[in-house]
Amino acid sequence: MTLITTVSLKRHGNNNQVAFQIDIKRRKEPPSDFLYLQLFNSRSYLLFHAFLYTSQCVCTCPDDVVKSCEATVIVYSVQTFRNNTRVWHRIVMGGKGSVQLKGGETTNYLMVTIQPLTTYLDLLADAPSKISYPVDVDSIGPRKYVLTNLKSICHQTEGLIVILHQIYPPDAWIIMLKQGLATKFEIPFDLNPATEYKLQLFNTVRSLNTREMYIGNSFSTVITFTTYMTQDEVRELYGKAFNFLSRFPHFSHISHFYRNKSVRYFQQIKSTGGVMHKYIKNWGGDQASTLNGQIQGLFFSANVDPVTHLPPDSSYFGSVRLHVPTYFLLNSNMNMYFSDFYCHTVNHKVQIVLAVKGSPSDHFCRQRLVLLNQYDNPFLVRVQYGYRETVKVTNNVIVEVFYTENVPIRDLVLNDNAFFSQTKQTGNALAMVNGIPKNRDCQICNLNCFLLAHNKQ
Repeated sequence: MTLITTVSLKRHGNNNQVAFQIDIKRRKEPPSDFLYLQLFNSRSYLLFHAFLYTSQCVCTCPDDVVKSCEATVIVYSVQTFRNNTRVWHRIVMGGKGSVQLKGGETTNYLMVTIQPLTTYLDLLADAPSKISYPVDVDSIGPRKYVLTNLKSICHQTEGLIVILHQIYPPDAWIIMLKQGLATKFEIPFDLNPATEYKLQLFNTVRSLNTREMYIGNSFSTVITFTTYMTQDEVRELYGKAFNFLSRFPHFSHISHFYRNKSVRYFQQIKSTGGVMHKYIKNWGGDQASTLNGQIQGLFFSANVDPVTHLPPDSSYFGSVRLHVPTYFLLNSNMNMYFSDFYCHTVNHKVQIVLAVKGSPSDHFCRQRLVLLNQYDNPFLVRVQYGYRETVKVTNNVIVEVFYTENVPIRDLVLNDNAFFSQTKQTGNALAMVNGIPKNRDCQICNLNCFLLAHNKQ
């Protein structure tokens, strides 16, 4: 069964003149609670927003919205959900159309047919009124996210309309944020882990004597973000890494972990107390890694040549190499976690996190990562030979160690527990400051949900 909703837009101050008529055609199924309409004028860059609850609606618009120019109409059919005092709307169908508005007494007409969300969803194209709002999307727990830095936007608006689009599987929601909003707003429903989303904000500068219709004069650029993995996805990555390594297991003994940086980096540490301070992990590795931007630490490498059992003679990160004994970082005071499995081109890498037992970092990792047995895992193990202990590392992947504490370099060197060496530098270390994302086409180290979504795009 087909339903038709007719929207008649009249000019302000002339209730007898219909400036624009829109017929919205849709199927009865799936059922919806109301229609959400956006009318964008390409000359004035004004946006008219209307929430329509009836099959026939007459709205009064400012002249700037319906005056002579091209207009774009986007319509969504939505279902409403409530949780305590919070309300949001899930988009089930959508459609879009454009028309050249004519001046004078001519009635303009447009038919918009809306389709299921699986076949249609649109965010507004580039326009001069598109603004880079300083909004961030931050995690506050597994599947829980907040919009932050909203105060700078909301002090000059009566509210915000948020459209949130899940790329795959397709899903989308509309959230209305009222005037007087604090700097943060918690998204009122759980987001899927390890999933790509798009977000767009529409400001409303005034309502039209009703809480169902709004006028706005700007909207944000489209913000794209990826939600973090939960422990379930990290376990999936661990399984992929385990299977990859189980084919031809081969280990080398190591006595030191090492970290390459520039001469200037280490000189600055020596001149300011001799302590190498941890900092926030960058965005290298899996795009959904739960560590990205969330936890502080320092990266060390355990990789050695399988024949010489020595570290490589070059590094991307700098020409000075600090060697720290394995027992200083990896010991019974630490918990050891698997966090990531990824590649950039050919060689695969595994990230291991070492956190002091009972520390805030340990608590963070225990909720999100896979706890490893230091004496029995396929990546990096402590081996006891009577009273002597050594460490073995796999040669099948590059093992990176993320140590979540500061390192007192000066004390270690004075006690002959650490030393420096010179290496060749290859590439530009500054280009790697923010981290290099993993290869999204790799069938070995990507999560199944990412592979499926990537193939559908």
